[in-house]
Amino acid sequence: MEKPVDAHMPFDPPMVGRSPAVLEVRRLVRRVAGAAITVLVEGESGTGKEIVARNVHRLGPRRCRPLVIVNCMELPETLLQSELFGHRRGAFTGASHDRAGLIESADGGTFFLDEIGELPLRQQAALLRVIQEREVRRIGESARRRIDVRFVFATNRDLAALVAKGRFREDLYFRVRGAEIRVPPLRERIEDIRPLAEHFLRQCRPTGAIRLAADAFAALAAYPWPGNVRELRHEIDRACALHPDAGVLLPEMLSPRVRDGSGSSIAAEKPGNTLPSAVKCLELRMIRETLDRMEGNRTRTASALGITRQGLLKKMKRYRMIPE
Repeated sequence: MEKPVDAHMPFDPPMVGRSPAVLEVRRLVRRVAGAAITVLVEGESGTGKEIVARNVHRLGPRRCRPLVIVNCMELPETLLQSELFGHRRGAFTGASHDRAGLIESADGGTFFLDEIGELPLRQQAALLRVIQEREVRRIGESARRRIDVRFVFATNRDLAALVAKGRFREDLYFRVRGAEIRVPPLRERIEDIRPLAEHFLRQCRPTGAIRLAADAFAALAAYPWPGNVRELRHEIDRACALHPDAGVLLPEMLSPRVRDGSGSSIAAEKPGNTLPSAVKCLELRMIRETLDRMEGNRTRTASALGITRQGLLKKMKRYRMIPE
């Protein structure tokens, strides 16, 4: 068993919050950091899964070695195998030199693969062998290279459900879920909203204090935060950017959807609406707002909404946001 470098080392990045759920996440991070076991971090988009992964690495004995972070949503499927496993010169068109893959580049350290539920089945088989054998084979090579890597994975999907649908390998599922850490959504830990908001305010204005007004906090606490901690940070950053000289964060400085409690319930937009139509209204509003937050980037929007990019495009076509 590996041992933590220092059991009292502070979290960095900080894991802000005082709810029992966050305290449990911190406890689990410290327990697994010094072990060689594979870790699976589960939670909705924007809850802070990467922060958990960074602390698992930093609090463990590999902290002075590389931490390589990869998001499956950010790599085109055509390049995914080469990026993860590397290639030999001449293995395919454009392979002008030998190249180590991202997994191999984490040798001695930690490899963090985010959104593993989006990994295509072909790459799942290759990843399974790497985890089992601690060997990687570059494209175009016959020999395998030994690696010493600690694996941490994250997902916002229900992997067991994907296994049942044949979209995720069952053998890989049991390999990646060595130690499981669930990061709860912000709506399940309302008591963390104030310390998180104050933390982001300090980051926005490190040289000048800005206070959170009571009625502004009430508005933040009433909002359901579908984008979780990431959305809260965006909201605080927006308010600070639009009101650079303010000493107090007031309700009128918040965006309309937060100030007015938009999305705080799945209520119908107009009296008499049915539940299905109300759900459609909420879905359309969330897609529009998330696209706006992500500046039109559809891949990031799909990730934030917890769906695939293909699923997002289908919904956008259904709502006539793009041509059929």
